[in-house]
Amino acid sequence: MKRIMVLSFSAMLFVAAAAAQAQVNKYDIKSGIATLDIVTTVSSTKIKMTKIVYFDDYGRKECQETYSNGKLSGVFFCDGKNSFSLNFKKKKAETQGPATNGIGTRIEINAMGTKEDIASGRVKKGSPMTLAGQICEVIQVGRGGTPTIYGGWHQVLVYMKSSSSGVNTEIKAVKLEANAAVPKEKFEIPAGFAVQ
Repeated sequence: MKRIMVLSFSAMLFVAAAAAQAQVNKYDIKSGIATLDIVTTVSSTKIKMTKIVYFDDYGRKECQETYSNGKLSGVFFCDGKNSFSLNFKKKKAETQGPATNGIGTRIEINAMGTKEDIASGRVKKGSPMTLAGQICEVIQVGRGGTPTIYGGWHQVLVYMKSSSSGVNTEIKAVKLEANAAVPKEKFEIPAGFAVQ
């Protein structure tokens, strides 16, 4: 009897560990790199930027580099435990708090709205789109006004189109690399940076 209880307990631990592992995997692939063009239009002024998103460990570790006029203007990353914003002028890494599941949004219908939102149609799937040669899932989120459109590639945000108060933003993938070898330095505080 004692042996059966030990085996049953071991089986329960195995199932619980497997379920916990499944919850940790925010994205469907272990690693990747997504290069995104961002265009924000305010009145007739267009602001263009590029963002490169690196991730590993199924999204637990994530780094977003933002470029303006071809120059690196910001870095925000998660090392699997905490998130940081890098200030290059002051050579400081500013702690943004705990983050055990990356920093990006998981693009999956159940993560984008409640059961009520989905049942009412405020959150719904759209027709798939092709970006950078990859087929991406589309989800519309409409809570009044023009709906925001999200595109996901292995649940990674690779497209977004939104309009609010005269500000229109479109984020669009121009290059997608699945299972890429991401340098570990993307998830580390650079040498010579003080932690704040």
